Amino acid sequence: MLQIHGGFLARRRWRRWFATVALLLISNAWLPGANAQYASRQLKPSDVFDTTNKVIFRDDFRADFRKWTLSIDALYDPAVRPLTSDRVTREPLAGLPGRLPATFTLPGTPGAFRSELALPAEEGLQERWYGARIAVDQIADQAGYIVLQWHAVMGKDKVNRNFPNLAIHQKGDKWVVARAWGSPANIQRSTTELPGNVVPGTLTNWVIHAKWATDASGIVEIWKDGTLVYQQKGQNAYHLSIARTPYLKTGIYRPARKDSTTSEPPIVVRVSDMRIGRSDAGYGEVSPVVSGTLDKWHGNRRTGSLLFPIDFGRDVEKSTVGFVVPQQAGVTGGPASLVWSAGAADRAMFSVALTNRLDGSTRTVNIRGYRHNGCTYAAMHVAMDCQHRKNSRLELFFDREDNRGLPEGLYEGNLMVEAIGWKDTAYRRSIHANIRIFVPGVWRELRPGTPVAVRGMDRHIKLGTIGFLVPAQSGAVGPRTPILETAPQDTKFKLTVADTATGARYPVVVRARRLTGECGKVRMNSTFACGGYGRQSDLELEYRPADNPDLPAGRYTGSVFVLAQGSYESWFQRPIAIGLNVRK
Repeated sequence: MLQIHGGFLARRRWRRWFATVALLLISNAWLPGANAQYASRQLKPSDVFDTTNKVIFRDDFRADFRKWTLSIDALYDPAVRPLTSDRVTREPLAGLPGRLPATFTLPGTPGAFRSELALPAEEGLQERWYGARIAVDQIADQAGYIVLQWHAVMGKDKVNRNFPNLAIHQKGDKWVVARAWGSPANIQRSTTELPGNVVPGTLTNWVIHAKWATDASGIVEIWKDGTLVYQQKGQNAYHLSIARTPYLKTGIYRPARKDSTTSEPPIVVRVSDMRIGRSDAGYGEVSPVVSGTLDKWHGNRRTGSLLFPIDFGRDVEKSTVGFVVPQQAGVTGGPASLVWSAGAADRAMFSVALTNRLDGSTRTVNIRGYRHNGCTYAAMHVAMDCQHRKNSRLELFFDREDNRGLPEGLYEGNLMVEAIGWKDTAYRRSIHANIRIFVPGVWRELRPGTPVAVRGMDRHIKLGTIGFLVPAQSGAVGPRTPILETAPQDTKFKLTVADTATGARYPVVVRARRLTGECGKVRMNSTFACGGYGRQSDLELEYRPADNPDLPAGRYTGSVFVLAQGSYESWFQRPIAIGLNVRK
C-alpha cells in the first residue's frame, strides 16, 4: 500500500509539473519578447503630460513604454497599432550604468521604414523645452534617417505630402536639422547641417527649445552637447484649421525605404533621458546632462562656487538625491557612494587635475562638493533630509586656502558627477562641470555699455610693444597670434555666457582693441609701434548689446582669459582675467 500510495503521489506531482510548464508556455506566447515592452494603443495629452509641473513629461525608460504609442511602418490606424514590437526594446548601453535605453531597430528588410515611439499632441501652439540623449550604432548613407521629429496633426488640412515641422536627421556622418512651415498648400522648407561629426556608439545630448508659432514670434533653438548649434526665429508651424503643438516622435524614420525591394544591414538607434518642460522650465530642467561652470576669475575673492540651478530632489518621488564622483581620469578622493549622515568635518574634498593654459602644465586643484538640503548644506554624498524635504541641490566650491601656492594662470578641466536617488536607486542623472580657475595678477569686470581698460602693461618692458591674445580655452575663441597692423579696427571675439537661471549657454561677441596713444586704436593683437618707437599698449574691452541681438532676455555670466604678450621681449607674459556680466 505504501508503494502504491507513493507511486500515486509521484504521478500527481508529475502531472502538476507538466501542467505548470504548459501554462507557462501558453502565457509566454502572449507576452512580449525578453526586452520588448508594452506600449499604449492610443493616448490623450492628459494621459502623459502633467502641466502643473515645470517638467511635464519625463521618461528614462526604466519601465515599459505605456507613456508612448508604437509607430511601426505604415500601421497608422490605432485599431491595428501593435502594443509590442521586437523593433523597440530596452537594452544596456555603455555609458549608461544602471539604465536601459529604448533601443530601436530597423531590420533592413524590404519595405521596413519606421520604428518609433510617439507622444500625443497638445491642444494649441505651446512653448516647450525638450531633452533627449541619443546614440547611433552606425554611419548612415546620404539618404539618412530621422531620430527626432515633431509632426503636425494635419486633420482635414491634410495634403498628399507633408513634412515634420522640425526633425533631426543623421545623414552620413553629419547631423542635419530640417524644418517645414507655412500653409499646407505651399509648404516652406529648410535644412541645416550642424557642426561636428556623428560618432557611432557615443551618446549625444540634445536640448531643443521651440516656441511653436505661425507668425514671427516663433523660436527654435538647439543645443548639442551643451553648445548652441542652431537658432532660428519666425514661423515654424503650419497654418491649420485646429492649432495643436506638433507631437514628438523618436526612433528611426527612413522614408527612402518605404517602397524598397532590396535588403540592407539593420540600423540601430538608442534613446534615453527624454524630458519635456513648460516655457518656464528652461534648459537645465530638461537637459540629459546638467552642466555648469565653476568660474573663479575675481582677483579679490578668495573663493568661487557653482550652485547648479536644478533641485534634483524634484526628479524622485521618494526621499532625496545625493551626489557621487564616478571613477574618471585625473580625479581622486571623491565620494563613490551615498551615506545617510556624516560628521560636520566631512567636506567631501577631492582633487582634480587641471591644465594651466599659460604654460601647459598640469596641477592638482582641490574642490569641495556640498549638497543643499533645504535647511543647510552638508557633504555632497550625504542624503539625509531636513524636515522631510526632498531638496537636493549640488554646489561645487573652490577655496584659495585649500590651494595655496598655485602659480599664475588659467586652470581648466572637467569633472563628472552622478546624481543618485537614496531610495529611488534606479534614478541617475549625469552632471558635467567645467572648471575655470584664474590665478591672475590682473582682472577686470565687464558690463554692457561701459568699456573697461587694462592700462600700464608697457611699464614691464623696455623694448617693443605688447599685444593681447586669447589663448586656447573652453568657451572663448579669439586671436592667438600677434599681427603687425595699423588700421583703426576692433577685434571681435566670441565668448560663451550662461544663463544664471537655467544654465543655457549662448555665444556672444565682445569687442577688444589696443590703445596705442597718438596712433589711436588698433586690433588687440597688433604689436606695431606707434611712430616706430612708441610702447603704449593698453587693452580696452567693450560689450555692445547691438552686437548680440539674438541673446534672449535674462542674466548671463562668463569669463575670458587674455594673455598680454611682449613683442620684442617675448619673455614677458601676463594673464588677465575678464569677467562678463550681462543683464538683458
